[in-house]
Amino acid sequence: MVALVSCLDFFNNVAFYVGVSSLEELLPAGQCCTFPGSLVKLDIRNGKILWQTYTLPDNGGKLRGYSGAAIWASSPSIDIFRGLVYVGTGNLYLAPADVLRCQAAQNNRTTPPSQPD
Repeated sequence: MVALVSCLDFFNNVAFYVGVSSLEELLPAGQCCTFPGSLVKLDIRNGKILWQTYTLPDNGGKLRGYSGAAIWASSPSIDIFRGLVYVGTGNLYLAPADVLRCQAAQNNRTTPPSQPD
């Protein structure tokens, strides 16, 4: 798994918030994908990881599990009053087969229907 840092946000002279992505989606189908996106908070003084949160459930490094939802070209928004960080993610590379079957059976849509109710 190769990680790629493509965005960085600086906050309050205390920390850097770093989005993590990969180039894994470019691999041939049999080799893609295991990488989950994540957001990392680094101490500005020493670079120590203060916390890291992943955008997907752990796939155990196995192919055909959850992968993707990388954070790239998206600086986080920080809500200092609520103590929350918001960040946009990229596309889901893969999901487990049972999840994909469930979505197909439910006719889940990611685009508006052509004839809405």
